[in-house]
This record gives sequence, C-alpha cells and structure tokens, in this order.
Amino acid sequence: MLRKAVWLHHLSEFSSAQKVRDWVKKSKDQGFDILIPAVKNYDGLADYGSRIAPIRDCFKKWDPLAVAVAQARKEKIKLHAWFCLAHEGIKARFLSEHPELIARKLDGSVSGSPPYFYFICMAQQATQDYQFSLMEEVTKRYDVDGIHLDYIRIGDKVCYCSYCKEMYFKITKEKQIRTTDGWGKYSVDWLNWRAGRIEALVRRTRAMTRKYGKELSAAVFAGYPECVRAQGQDWVNWSQQGLLDYVFPMTYDSSPEIVRAWARSHVAHLQGADVQHWEGLGKIFMRDGGDLQKQLDVIVELGIPGVVLFSYPNLKKDDFKVLKKY
Repeated sequence: MLRKAVWLHHLSEFSSAQKVRDWVKKSKDQGFDILIPAVKNYDGLADYGSRIAPIRDCFKKWDPLAVAVAQARKEKIKLHAWFCLAHEGIKARFLSEHPELIARKLDGSVSGSPPYFYFICMAQQATQDYQFSLMEEVTKRYDVDGIHLDYIRIGDKVCYCSYCKEMYFKITKEKQIRTTDGWGKYSVDWLNWRAGRIEALVRRTRAMTRKYGKELSAAVFAGYPECVRAQGQDWVNWSQQGLLDYVFPMTYDSSPEIVRAWARSHVAHLQGADVQHWEGLGKIFMRDGGDLQKQLDVIVELGIPGVVLFSYPNLKKDDFKVLKKY
C-alpha cells in the first residue's frame, strides 16, 4: 500500500473548530497518513496562535492548529506544520520592520505578487532568524509530528539586494555580476554560496527538530540539479547528509510519462540516502480520478513508497475512490 499525505494551503477555508475536526477525521478515513496544513502562508500571517507573527483576523479568537493537532492525536494521523519561508506580505511584522529585506532582481525590481507577498532575501541572517523563530515556536508550543519546509530557497531571479551584491563582489572578485539565470554563465563560487545559505537554515532547523523529537519534511523542486543553480535548493545534498526525514519533490505535471521521467531521476539521485522519498503529485493539474490513477500507477511501478497530493480542496469523490485502491 502506498503511504499518502496531503497539503492544505488555507486553514481559513474552515469557518469553525468543528470543521477543522471534521477535516482531520475525514482525512484519516480517506486513508491519509500525514496532513500538511500551512500555518504560515505567503502573506506572512500566522494561521495559529503565534506570539511572534501577526495572527490572521479570522483566527484571533480560536486556534485552528491547536484544534487540528488535538484531533490528529485522537485519529492517530501525523501532522506536519507547513511554512512558506521565502515569502512575506506587507501586513506581516517582518516587512513592516525590515522593508530592506525585500529581495531584488538585478535591475532593482521585486519578485512575487505585490502587495500580497514579496520574495524576501533568504541569504541574510535576519531573515533566517525570523523564519526559524516561527518554526521553533510551533515546535515548542504544539504537539505536531513535524515541521514542513516550503519555499526553502532563493526566490525567482533574486536576490541582488545591496547585501547580496556586496557578497557577490567579495566572493567572486569579479567587477560585473553574472547571474545564475543561464547555464554556464555564472560564478560557481556564487552558486555555492547561495546554496550554502539555504542549507544553513535547513541544518539549523534539523538540529532544532531533533532536539524536540520532531520530524522534518520539505517540498522541493522536481527539476534537479536545475534548482541548485536557479534557486539555491540542493535537496539531494540535504537528503544525502541526513538533514531531512522526508523529501517531497513537487512532480506536478499532467503527463504520466513526464512524471515517470522525473520520479525515476529522483530515485536515482537519492540512492543510499536515509530519507523517506514520497513524490508530490499536482492534482490541481489533473482532470479526474483517471488521471490520478495513471500517475499513481507510475509511482507504484517505480517502487516509491508514498505520494503527497496538492492539494486537498482539489480532490473530488472519484479521486478518493481511486486512492482507496492503493
């Protein structure tokens, strides 16, 4: 039998504590082993009772994470708290205090979907300290089974803020910046520094979760090693070093053949790594349960032990019938 997990991007879809309880119970009945609700979303607001980040308005009188965790314990289903790390919004504390940490493209423009969210500079220590403080807060205060890293990377075509540009010239000794946007045109020293900064946060979080006896999972780009160059995300290296308990490549595609090619490469890259490798499948890109079944057949064929579905609201009755077969 395949192991199954599911992402839920917005706890705000539930208007009451009872609806959260019903979701957890239903998910258990539907055969899921791990629930992954987002507790810090793109906009930087907390979907839990944070004492650090501003709490989303609809959750100022009740705590959906506390409710979900309590029900998960009753149902004996795991729950990993999901953090979107490289994003912050203008309503959140971080950017109100540190607007200078908005990530910049080489031309000085921003990346993201302003004003809802901006990519932030993941290389700077102040950014990492803040994101870490939220994950540590949830780990200490809630009986979650694990922390889930998402957007654990450099943002899109960033960052070339004043700090990163200063570091580029210091590291490379070059007089003109060569971006990592094209193969073979960049500084390897710069690439390694960027990847090293992201790994530093993964390593720090790994130490923290081990201290408290929690698991660590991560959603990562399917296209490896391209994601090392473009986003500083060397998830194969993290896995080989034992920094993750679970790695979930986001193998989102409509074509089962493309899913097969990607997934086969992931199996090869992770040979010998002490990590649970489950493929992330994008139900959002599938038409119906038939499409889901074709992709699940690929996962079984390759001997991959589990799948993670994106995302719960995209699953329909015929999808749940298909999932019961695996």
